[in-house]
Amino acid sequence: MARREDRRRPSAQVIPFRASRRRSRLPKAGRGSSRAGRRPVRWPGGWLWGSLVLAAVIVYGMLWFDVGLEELRGKARIVDGDTFWLEGRKIRLFGIDAPELRQVCWQADGTPWRCGRRARKRLAELLRQGEVRCHTLEQDRYGRDVARCEVEGEDISALLVREGLAVAYGYESPYRMEEWSARQAGRGLWAGTFERPEDFRRRKRRWN
Repeated sequence: MARREDRRRPSAQVIPFRASRRRSRLPKAGRGSSRAGRRPVRWPGGWLWGSLVLAAVIVYGMLWFDVGLEELRGKARIVDGDTFWLEGRKIRLFGIDAPELRQVCWQADGTPWRCGRRARKRLAELLRQGEVRCHTLEQDRYGRDVARCEVEGEDISALLVREGLAVAYGYESPYRMEEWSARQAGRGLWAGTFERPEDFRRRKRRWN
């Protein structure tokens, strides 16, 4: 009797065989099933990331193509190397930082020169060339309108940085190439040694 029971035991293993056969009927990717390719896997945060990327592209386009919040035109009145008055509004040039009026820089031979006043003088010369046109982008913490401005079709900020009388300022500044060009040619500030304007202001605040 024991031998007959042992012979019948293998028939009980048919159940897992049937289960595996049923599983094989499901469509599998890579075997020509049309259902497997209809619905690709999508991450739940896809729409969020797409919206953020689109917003970043729009903001960058506004900064690059001068699509600002407001346009100002007219004759400008100088304040310092990167600030002036236009239509009763105080304008701060976007993306650059010029030496402060009292700031002193040094030539290659160690001779000091008033780089802050030189930058102010050059900006005044540019503003006198014709009508100044600005597109405001935002307001800074001092209430000034930060704007991209041009005169006679030339970007004022780009000219100042290219001549070495200002440096690119802020991570979003589009004037890195102009700064690199001035540095390589040794123009303006880059002809000797100087302290970056933001460092100069920070040091002055510590003294006061």
